[in-house]
Amino acid sequence: MAKLTKEQKERAIELLSDGLGPLKTCRELGVTHKEYFETISEDSIFEMAVARAQSIGFDVMADSLLEMNEHYGDVQKARLQSDNIKFILAKRKPQVYGDRIDINMTQTIDISAARAEALRRALPLRDSTNPQSIETRDVIEVQALESSDTPSVDPIENDPSKISSGSIFD
Repeated sequence: MAKLTKEQKERAIELLSDGLGPLKTCRELGVTHKEYFETISEDSIFEMAVARAQSIGFDVMADSLLEMNEHYGDVQKARLQSDNIKFILAKRKPQVYGDRIDINMTQTIDISAARAEALRRALPLRDSTNPQSIETRDVIEVQALESSDTPSVDPIENDPSKISSGSIFD
């Protein structure tokens, strides 16, 4: 496979900056898309230049939306072209032209000081009442409350399959 020449690379950057896509750029240069993308993958400087040119090209495409009515006499054709450009921009450069607002936050909160203060206040309670830990004592108290307040239910009495076939009013 032949690589792109220096002139072809410069022309590709120019075309991409004007808002053309890779496929039309390849047609204009007279190269296959395979040659174009292989050159991008092998030449990191060209790859960065292409990325920058495409970003500029997207901005050019966005500006072209303002003049859409001048290029098309038919309103429906102008609307279709405008919708296509907006779709491409939203997908290729969503941080600028997308319709979603990203409000993700990353923040680390240190609660070690609050935890240490809570333990400092809790330790005198543990030492004065019982050598058990507070967590264990709380669980035991909750279990005692649950067992004394809950009435006992016989599962056999409430089983629908055990009800006789007679009337429930007998």
